[in-house]
Amino acid sequence: MAARNGAAGLVLLWLLAAPLPHVACGSEAVGTAEPPGGGGLGERFKIEGRAVVPGVKPQDWIAGARVLVDGEEHVGFLKTDGSFVVHDVPSGSYVVEVISPAHKFEPVRVDITSKGKMRARYVNYIKTSEVVRLPYPLQMKSSGPPSYFIKRESWGWTDFLMNPMVMMMVLPLLIFVLLPKVVNTSDPDMRREMEQSMNMLNSNHELPDVSEFMTRLFSSKSSSKSGSSSSKAGKSSSGKRRVYPHGQSGKFQSVLLQEDRLGQKMLMKRSAGFILFLLSHCTVSVSTREATVLANAHLLPQRGYERLGNTDKKDYPRDCFEIFQRSKGNSRDGLYIIQPKEDPIVVSCNMQDGGWTVIQHITANSTVDFDRTWRDYKYGFGSVLDNHWLGNEYMHQLTSSSVQYILGVKLVNLNAEIKWGQYEPFLIEDEESQYRIRVGLYKGNATDALTLDTEAYLHDNQKFTTKDRDNDNYFQNCAKLEHNGIPGGGWWYDACAGANLNRRNVIYWQKDCNKQRMCKFAWMMIKPIDHSLSYPTKSCPCQKVEL
Repeated sequence: MAARNGAAGLVLLWLLAAPLPHVACGSEAVGTAEPPGGGGLGERFKIEGRAVVPGVKPQDWIAGARVLVDGEEHVGFLKTDGSFVVHDVPSGSYVVEVISPAHKFEPVRVDITSKGKMRARYVNYIKTSEVVRLPYPLQMKSSGPPSYFIKRESWGWTDFLMNPMVMMMVLPLLIFVLLPKVVNTSDPDMRREMEQSMNMLNSNHELPDVSEFMTRLFSSKSSSKSGSSSSKAGKSSSGKRRVYPHGQSGKFQSVLLQEDRLGQKMLMKRSAGFILFLLSHCTVSVSTREATVLANAHLLPQRGYERLGNTDKKDYPRDCFEIFQRSKGNSRDGLYIIQPKEDPIVVSCNMQDGGWTVIQHITANSTVDFDRTWRDYKYGFGSVLDNHWLGNEYMHQLTSSSVQYILGVKLVNLNAEIKWGQYEPFLIEDEESQYRIRVGLYKGNATDALTLDTEAYLHDNQKFTTKDRDNDNYFQNCAKLEHNGIPGGGWWYDACAGANLNRRNVIYWQKDCNKQRMCKFAWMMIKPIDHSLSYPTKSCPCQKVEL
């Protein structure tokens, strides 16, 4: 009996020590393991990137900053170098935001496929169909302080001086004081015009002497005397003999001799007629011919008006191709006036290749600086006879009409070998769209550097970027990146460039022009799409030196 009780005790102890098997209830499986990643939702991934505040070290701003994915569904924190990793994110589409109390970051949308492939793009709540790609891992750059950190407007001396009422009082004073000093009276042509104007004033005394007018106005005691002296001065200026009161002839004799020497020249300098003469002859004649007629007259070189080929036209053509057609193919290369919109502009026309309008020309290591501001690239810079940028605004005016245009790119290397490429159609959007470039089908013997994504850079559909306006897809401003101390200049950057014809020391066009294969010249030209050209392209009879 005791032996049986001892055996039963051993069995009971063994049952208590052994692990109990998992028993499923109903249809539940026994010992089922969850898939990796937890939650039974499939594989999980991580979103990586870096947040940058230009000009500020990461340790100075990352305190309190967080990375939010889809609100606060997933949260990450920034490391000391500004990088971040958000773990345990399933596949899907997410909005990634960097939240900082002192800096503002634009949100980015990240799409994660079931295989873990990442795609990043801008968040566009207005045009949801518009996709602007971003590099991955993310490079999120601060766009400035939040709105509550923006300083209030404060009044300064410049605001006071630019006040319209102040300018109305100051500008006339400056005209009266400074304008006579600007005119070169030693110029023979100027003196001849002054003499003619003085002769005209001799026969017409409607304009009073300024000094005598002011004397009559402010001196009540000598008003009658000043009036009599004014009439006497008028008589003497007309060549009549002066008559003075008895006993005062000696006093006025010296005045008579002095006025005879200075004559009408002194009268002109003292009179309002001199001011009117300066305004009409010096200011108006120059401005109407050189500043008002041409909207981009600043691109003309010295004595550039003498080089224009069509100054006598009343209705200017729209582009160089229209000039080429009007001349039946006999026009020569040179400077011409065209009128794409309201204001005429001056351009360089390439007639020997068929009536192309030149919108850009650069020579490697030229003296023209292409590291310019947004305003410079908007209205153009340089000289239309040489290296220049016509201007984004004028490119938009030319290409935004009902007529579609072709973009031609001409490259010349150090061996005088020419590469040529064409994009059809070609369009530059307006400033509101940041002068975005749109190009179509390509043909030519040069590399397709604008639409062919051979180096992970796609320039088509990109906004224009300058050193003071960053519209590219890189975490830094591509226009500021330097090569041998020379910045990149304005261009339609992606992140950054497979082509850039505005870098002064290196013309870059993928495999055709780069640091290893140097090019000497580059042109960008446009002309309308016209497959029914009535006049064949022929060589220009003039000589043209490429190198």
